Amino acid sequence: MTEQVSPAPRQGALRPGWRLPIAAYLAAGFGGLIVAAVGTVLWLSLGTARLNTYDLMRVTAQFATGALERGVAAHLQPARHAVEYVARLLADGSVALDDDRALQQLLLGSLAGLPQVTGIAFVRDDLHAVRAGSGADRPEDSPDASAGSWVDRPEVRLALRRAQGETEFQWGDVLYFQSLGRPE
Repeated sequence: MTEQVSPAPRQGALRPGWRLPIAAYLAAGFGGLIVAAVGTVLWLSLGTARLNTYDLMRVTAQFATGALERGVAAHLQPARHAVEYVARLLADGSVALDDDRALQQLLLGSLAGLPQVTGIAFVRDDLHAVRAGSGADRPEDSPDASAGSWVDRPEVRLALRRAQGETEFQWGDVLYFQSLGRPE
């Protein structure tokens, strides 16, 4: 019989008791694959969620802005129609431009169905104005009317200068009236 000689252990080789079992390698491999898959899905999900959130915020902002715009338009449209109606009456000569009393009555009547409007004025080229609206000291009382010169009001002169040559209705800048203590 021949004697079997076991090979000499190699330098740096692990002893048989120190080897990791195959189950540990398999667990680490499958665990790594699962972590990589879950990480990839999480990364993609977060990216998609971010895009969806931005899209929803954009759509919500568009709806809110549109609703606000429609609300403002609905609030201001009756005032525009009243101004256009008064302008037609003045343009066709139904009311004389130099008859302050008739202008006051026309302007007071135009305010009747406009609770959102506090005042209206007609200003001639010479800056003589006829106005109707709530009084400065009692805005909640019934409207009054007056006429007088607005020569000392630079904001009115500027507004008239800007309006020269306009043929269509346009909203002007907001003017601050010191007597009312608020913009109009």
